[in-house]
Amino acid sequence: MNSIVTNIRKELIRNADEKTRIQGEKFFRENVKIYGLRSAELTAISKDHYRMLPDKIKPVVFSLCEELWRSGYLEEAGISCMWSYNVRKQYVMKKKSTMPRTALRYAIEKMPRELKTKAMAR
Repeated sequence: MNSIVTNIRKELIRNADEKTRIQGEKFFRENVKIYGLRSAELTAISKDHYRMLPDKIKPVVFSLCEELWRSGYLEEAGISCMWSYNVRKQYVMKKKSTMPRTALRYAIEKMPRELKTKAMAR
């Protein structure tokens, strides 16, 4: 598990751009930790590393997401969000009664029509 996160961090550092990092820091009013990647680069890195995951089950993905989120870096939090969205079908139907309606709608927006209907039924 730790090697996956380490590989992601190495790739983020390798693809970081100083100019993008400075622009990102100027954009936010508060202090943020940024590597300096554009969103398209971040998405590509996220997809590549997600494909390489040996287990794409919710507990494994969520533990990796938790580790990425704890770093405090914007890009790692972005990858965490993308990955948790990728496994949404594994938890949405079980947790739909406790999810806020807005979060539920976001989670099901790209699901097939019949799954959307089933998820929205209370």
